[in-house]
Amino acid sequence: MSIQISKNIKYYRKLKDYTQDELAQCIGISAQSISKWERGEGFPDITLLPTIAAVFDVSLDELFGAKDSQNEKHLEEIKMQYNENSASGRISENIKLLREELKNFPNNFDLMVCLADSLNSEQSDKMQENRLEAAELCEFVLNKCDDTGIRNHATNSLCYIYFYLGEYDKSIKLTEKMPSLFESQEIVRAGILKNGKEKIIACKELLPALANAMKNQLYSLSWLAANSEQNYTAEECVKLLDIALAVYGLIFDDGDYLFHNCDLWLLHEQKASILLKSGDKDRALDSLCEAVCYAKQYGNLPETAFHTSVAVRGLEYNRLNTSTNTESNQCHRLLETLENKQWDLLRSDNRFVEITKELKKYAN
Repeated sequence: MSIQISKNIKYYRKLKDYTQDELAQCIGISAQSISKWERGEGFPDITLLPTIAAVFDVSLDELFGAKDSQNEKHLEEIKMQYNENSASGRISENIKLLREELKNFPNNFDLMVCLADSLNSEQSDKMQENRLEAAELCEFVLNKCDDTGIRNHATNSLCYIYFYLGEYDKSIKLTEKMPSLFESQEIVRAGILKNGKEKIIACKELLPALANAMKNQLYSLSWLAANSEQNYTAEECVKLLDIALAVYGLIFDDGDYLFHNCDLWLLHEQKASILLKSGDKDRALDSLCEAVCYAKQYGNLPETAFHTSVAVRGLEYNRLNTSTNTESNQCHRLLETLENKQWDLLRSDNRFVEITKELKKYAN
């Protein structure tokens, strides 16, 4: 309880935007006493507790943290609901949920950033308005929050929000405040953990993250090379995608891609697009068939599963932990993609007709 009150005095002081000197003046004691309380080196006299609670406008229970355990359990339930909605593409429900919960927890920075992510992701006629609100939320968090993890989340989100708002220079400047790849949590933990079991898990968790990072860059490089005059041939653009596919094949040598099935169908769809543009319809259709297979496999994933490949053996997949930007129905996304004009050259082809029929079975 003593440790809790030390933490809470510091928390409520910062929440009220008081300095230690200002709080000391309100209570009628020295700033040195406040400093000792916050460090846990001393504690308020019992006669001062009502005054401290009144200054912070909280109850004695709240000052002592008696409600913290109950609140933490409720917040855990909220985050579980948030993750479930995100995994199922129910972004609007998350916005409503988080707005309501922020009325109960108006200074919860974690919920603020989650709301910002949801507002930035929602596809609606209020996208510009939503993104402006999302930017304000992240900026507020960065001004008020001192939790490193939440600040990193807010910074990352704000980079993309600025980008979508057309604030390109602000987005680029903000990236300068972020850690480099080699200063990331995943790489540093894998390098310094002493416990052998924990180190093995950290190394395994790092591999899919690196594969995803490589996929993103190779996908972007291939797309840019195929759509600009950068002296890349169509085959070279396809090869870039094949490199990404090969990386996944090496890490998941058992074919246990699980969540990463969505990465694989995207790579094959892009490969088909480049091949079609170069006039190679047969190989384009082959790649589309591969894309359909991986989209279907993603749709058939269980709630939880474990990887079996040697490099990632034992790592757990949990549907609730999937990306907030990833729709659960990948067949629906692929079907929407194939409605674009670039695929008109294949509309009458029997294989393409069968591909779209197959996707429609799983697109609901």
